[in-house]
Amino acid sequence: MSSTRLEKRVPERNQFRFYRLDLQPTLFGEWSFIREWGRIGQEGRVVISTFPTAAEADSAMQRKHRQKERRGYCTLGAAPHAPRTAVASIWQDRV
Repeated sequence: MSSTRLEKRVPERNQFRFYRLDLQPTLFGEWSFIREWGRIGQEGRVVISTFPTAAEADSAMQRKHRQKERRGYCTLGAAPHAPRTAVASIWQDRV
């Protein structure tokens, strides 16, 4: 299980964005690639894609990670596994 949080902060353009990438196993032996994004301090939009193997899910995650870095996002590191509302409140305190 892997989780990465990226942020993009450009105050002159009023851009304060986050993007979270996460891999989780499903109950049926598949793997979920979970993406969450939005404005820092607010609840984000979530999309879940399912893959038959961990390698395929990881490959999709790595592609998305590279794409976000090319668009100016910076990696903050592994985010704690906590409910979305708890993670949102943690990051809201930092803004």
